[in-house]
Amino acid sequence: MTRSSTTPASARSASASSTHRPTPKPPTAPTRAGPRHSFSTISAPVPSGESGNQRPYGVGVTTKSVAAAPLRPVAGVQRSRLWRLVAGSARLAVETIRRAWHDRILGLSAEAAFWQLLSVVPLILALLGGLGYIGELLGPGTVDRIEQRVLTLASGVAAPDVVDTVIRTTLEQVLNRGRADIVSIGFIISLWAGSSAMATFVNTITIAYGMRDLRGAVRSRLLALWLYLVSIAVLSVLLPLLVIGPTQLRRITPAAWRHVTDDVIRVGYWPVVGGLLLFGLAALYHYATPVKLRWRRALPGAAIALLVFVLGSYGLRLYVHLVVGRALTYGALATPIAALLFFYILALAVLIGAELNATLERLWPRGPRPRRIDKLRSRLTNDGGEGRSLG
Repeated sequence: MTRSSTTPASARSASASSTHRPTPKPPTAPTRAGPRHSFSTISAPVPSGESGNQRPYGVGVTTKSVAAAPLRPVAGVQRSRLWRLVAGSARLAVETIRRAWHDRILGLSAEAAFWQLLSVVPLILALLGGLGYIGELLGPGTVDRIEQRVLTLASGVAAPDVVDTVIRTTLEQVLNRGRADIVSIGFIISLWAGSSAMATFVNTITIAYGMRDLRGAVRSRLLALWLYLVSIAVLSVLLPLLVIGPTQLRRITPAAWRHVTDDVIRVGYWPVVGGLLLFGLAALYHYATPVKLRWRRALPGAAIALLVFVLGSYGLRLYVHLVVGRALTYGALATPIAALLFFYILALAVLIGAELNATLERLWPRGPRPRRIDKLRSRLTNDGGEGRSLG
């Protein structure tokens, strides 16, 4: 039996299709966008008689363009950075004001100002009372010069009858004879009132950072007492520098050293005073929170607090000169009102700086501090919950 030589129609059609299969189109690399270069497709002319889908291999591939995309101008980059800086500063200012209003810093500043004013007079009496015991060690005439200096300063802020009948009599009793009762009672009242003012600062700073539940009431009070004692030590050095001033400080230096000290005092007086104030504020912000703030993260708020205090002091001086000093309705209350306003501006400046630092930490956190806060809060919760953490 002879096998048929005929081929099926399906086989013939498959063979024909394989014979006339068009040339495959090579793959085209995807176009990648970038800031410095771009990719484009380079196509050769199609030979005559060839269709578009029958190009030779290698034609139509993507290669890197020789001419790179134009770079952004330097002026455009600077404008973009300036715009981001302005937008970030505006956002920081708005958020700081919003948080400060939410935390009631106006009322808390008034509370701190009251405690500061209440602590100043007992502290001064206690210091003067202690000076009465060591007056002989300071040299002859030292106590008398201190008394005259205090009376001169008091006459500038108090009425003449108050200076003659109250302040002069008190100074004579305290400085000349040394009053142990005034020293002891004055220090006790000063520590109580001053630590209360510092506790207001500590609690407000802690609330601004959202960490009020991380420290108990007893620890907060002990920390406030310690910070108040440190502040007394710092102010005992800083206040004489502020009262004396650079001119008087050059006069009291020995004559043999004046050729050296005059230039040093003239150049370095205000930088040293400003640096001490800035360091004191930064230290308060650093140690007030349960989780310590980085020193460099405390400096912006300290700088703003110092600026607000200086501007507020000048405004208060102008207000006292134009309103309080000339209004007959104030009378003998002019001095206490001016002192209370001064301490209010001081407290407000400190709390505004704390709110600014807290807002910076909230908007742009840095370092491991957020993780440490979460770990401490979790540990306190596991040890007994929020009730135990509040003491």
